[in-house]
Amino acid sequence: MSNCWVEKMGVLGNKARFYLDPVVKKKVEELISNIPIFKKMKMKDLFLLGLAIGVKKDMMMEKEKRGEQIADVTVFTDEEQWLIASVAVWKTGNVNILIQPEKMLEIAEKYANAGILELYDMYFKNPDTFVEELDLKIKESWKDGGK
Repeated sequence: MSNCWVEKMGVLGNKARFYLDPVVKKKVEELISNIPIFKKMKMKDLFLLGLAIGVKKDMMMEKEKRGEQIADVTVFTDEEQWLIASVAVWKTGNVNILIQPEKMLEIAEKYANAGILELYDMYFKNPDTFVEELDLKIKESWKDGGK
C-alpha cells in the first residue's frame, strides 16, 4: 500500500474562484440579514438558489467583468460542483466544458446573479408573503418537471 497523499479535487478543481456582481453581493447580504429563512445560509447557498432560479427562468446577467471574488470552489460539495458543471454542459451543449472550471463558473455566475436579483425583487415586492410565494413556486416547478 502506498503512502501517497492525493489532494481531494472536485470537478471544478481546487484553484477556481467564484464571483458575484458587487450590487448582487450587497443584495445577498441584505437578504441574509432581513429574511429569517436565509439567516443561517452562507453566500454559496444563495448563489446556488440564484443559480436554480436563473436557470429555471433562463435569465443570465451579462457583465464585462466577473465581479467580486466570494470564495474558492472548495466551499462547494462534490454534488454542488457537479450541479454547476451540469448547468455548464446543458448551456453549452458540449461536454468539453468540463475541462474548463473557470468557464463553468462564469456560466453559473451569470445565472446566479440574475436569479438572486429575481429573488431579491420577489422579497421586496411583498415581504409578508415571500416565504409562501417561494414555497409555491418551488412546488409548481416540481409539478411541471422543472420546465
